[in-house]
Parts: sequence; structure tokens; C-alpha cells
Amino acid sequence: MIRRALFVWKGLVVSAALAAPAAAPPPQGYLQLGGPDPAEGRAILEQFRAAGPERPYFLEFVLKQLPRRGSEWTVPGRLWGSRNARGSVMRIELDPVGPGGGRRLILQNGPDAAVWLYEPARPAAAPRRIDGLEPLAPGVEISAFDLQMPFLYWPGSRLLGTERIRGRPAHLFVFSPPQHSEEGLGGVRAYLDTQYRAPVQVELLDPSGQPRTTLSLVDLKKVSEQWIPKDIDVRNEASRDKTRFSVTGAALGLDLLPELFAPATLPEAVSPPPGAQIERF
Repeated sequence: MIRRALFVWKGLVVSAALAAPAAAPPPQGYLQLGGPDPAEGRAILEQFRAAGPERPYFLEFVLKQLPRRGSEWTVPGRLWGSRNARGSVMRIELDPVGPGGGRRLILQNGPDAAVWLYEPARPAAAPRRIDGLEPLAPGVEISAFDLQMPFLYWPGSRLLGTERIRGRPAHLFVFSPPQHSEEGLGGVRAYLDTQYRAPVQVELLDPSGQPRTTLSLVDLKKVSEQWIPKDIDVRNEASRDKTRFSVTGAALGLDLLPELFAPATLPEAVSPPPGAQIERF
């Protein structure tokens, strides 16, 4: 089931420019499987970046927080996705949970990836740019960085070889952060499906090369003859707490105005597509 769907997950969250081989040493603990040709790595990434849905889409989802200890809780949300000249772009709206109220975000990918936040509970405050590693909602493990995958634009990438991960043969890449990258992030290790150029697992590494969070594709769903991600897990390796991003409804092949993804429009409420267009599950 993974074979046709993985490219859709990739298309929902990434689009990137060609990266040069990394000069920095690989993180500790990686499996070296020979010396792949750097040109091969660049070709794989080019094919990976070119894949993805051609038309905009809409998702309904819940963020389910699964702490190692304590009670589970959820945050419902909606996501609109498309592409522009800079790369993939998403608008996310999270329902109010707790005293902080809801959140609206724009996630713009590209060489100058950025995230903007607007909080309806503070209507006088304009949308502001935030750190991409900030959680999508207070207390969850998943961040805008996990959905954007801006490391694909970093000027350092290295193909280390091929190994099996989660039952799939995958190309193992390491991405070295630029100097302006988020503080405390030592790099990213990504396992890309060898046949369908999609992420099976992505690990955010600390400066010592050890995983700090791990993102994994868990389950898939067929919508309009396309496989899309049904469940994605992001696990905090220190606390072992986990957030599951679960899609509960989808509408593909939409026509969305570019203005929907402009940060200045975040204070304006946006209606989902008509219910007849949304397949719920």
C-alpha cells in the first residue's frame, strides 16, 4: 500500500531546490554502505522534489497527543495545501483547546522557508513570524518543521547508501544545517523510499548526532484514486511522548486562490470546501 501513497505525503509537505554535497562529517551512528556517487544523490533528490500532487488539496485532521504518562488529548484542525513559485505552501487552522484559543498558521517552504502565526484570541495582534521548530499547538510534539521539511533546501546533503527501514528499501540521506538554522539542531537523517522517492522516516538530530525527534509514516488511505497519509507519528526521543497526526477527511484536486496562503489574510476566516467534496473516514 505504501508504494503509491508515499509520494502524496511528500507532495503535501515538501518542494525543494537542488542541494550540494555536505562538507560537514555525518552524524554519529549512521550506517555507511559504501561511497555513493554524489551525482546519484543529486539525481535522487531532483526526482524526489519533482513528485507530488499537481492540484491544491484540503485535509481535516486531529493532533492526538499520546504522552508516555498521563491522559491523551486531541486538537482538531484543517489544512489547505498548494504550491507557489517558492515551493510548497500550507495554511493550517487549529481549533481552540485550553485558554490560549485557536491558531492559524502559514507554512511556506523553499530556500527561505518561513512560518507565520495568528492567534484569533488576540485579534489586535498582526500575524507574526515564528521559529519553525515551535510546536503547532502548545504541548504537542509535531512542529511546522516536520510538515515543511525545509532541510531539503539546505546547502549540505549527503547520500550515505541504502538500507531497509520500516520494511522498505530506502536511500539514507543526511542533511547538514546551514549556519542560520534553528538553534540546537545538528542535522537531519532521512530515509527515502528507493522506488517512489518519499520519506519513510525522518530523524531530527542533536549536535552529537543522536535523534531528538523521529517522524514515521504509520498508515495510508485511498482518496480519489490516490493514496494519502492517514497517520503520521512524531516522537520525542527524550520524553518518549508522541503526537499522531491523523487525517479524518480529504478533498483533492481543488482550485484555491493564492491569496489564501498570504500571511496577511490569516485574520480572515476561511470556509472548508463544500461537504460533498470532502471524503471523511
